[in-house]
Order: sequence, then structure tokens, then C-alpha cells
Amino acid sequence: MAGSYNEPYRKEVPCMTDYLVLGSLLLVASTWDVKTGKIPNHLIITGYILGFLSIWIREGVDRFWIYAIRAVWPLLQLYGLFYIKAVGAGDIKLLSVISVFFTFDQMVDVMTFFFAFSAMASLIKIIISRWIFGEKVKYIKLNQHLYYMIYHLKNF
Repeated sequence: MAGSYNEPYRKEVPCMTDYLVLGSLLLVASTWDVKTGKIPNHLIITGYILGFLSIWIREGVDRFWIYAIRAVWPLLQLYGLFYIKAVGAGDIKLLSVISVFFTFDQMVDVMTFFFAFSAMASLIKIIISRWIFGEKVKYIKLNQHLYYMIYHLKNF
């Protein structure tokens, strides 16, 4: 019965607390990535723990395996891109943590935005490297786009 008091409100949809936790985690990961060039595993594990704790509080342990499968599918889908060095390991791990917090439909939107943003950043890096600095780009690492642009524009 829809609207019943026994039915959890908007099941499988993240609540505002989830967005705040995930946003804070991504902010720390982005800062760490820009400073060191890597995203530490303890930050990823913290994200998994917070995500699964939120699910446990909101929906109970019955749906744990559904969310565990959601956490694994970005790893399986993006392994090929990682193998050819098109996507970094930190990016894949963060997408996996995000998939614990979001529904499948929201994850499709996040991954679409991720690839569109990555393509734009790659194009900007190629243009800056070839036209301004005269360098030829052999391969592009996604996690270094922002740092590369800020570093060279700051010294410009």
C-alpha cells in the first residue's frame, strides 16, 4: 500500500545525508588527488563503510547484496579502459564508491557526465599542449588534467 507508515520513504533513493557524506568524501579525494596524484585506499574504504552503514540504517541488511553488486559493476565495466590507461584506478574506485550511494539510473547519469567531462578535459589538454607549449601528447591521464591546466596557466 503506497503511502503506508510501514513503508520506508523513497526506498533506494539517497537522502540528503548521503549527498553530504558523499560530497565531503569526493572533496577530500579531489584535494588529495591534486596534491599527490593518487587517491588513497583508506579513503575509498571509508567511503564503502559510510555507504554501507547508510544503507543498513535506511533499509536494513536485506538489500546489502544488491548494493554490493552495484559497487562491483563499475570495476568490471571500466577495467578495459583502465587496462589501456584511458582511466585511472582512482577514478574507477571513486565511481565504485559513488555507485553504493546512488541508484542505477543515477549512476548511468553520473558515468555519462564523467565521460563527457573527461572528453572535454582531454581535448582542452591537447589544444593547450600543442598550440601553446608545442608539446605532443602521447597519452592522456584523466586524473592529471586539472592539475596540469592549473600549473601551466598559473605560470603563464
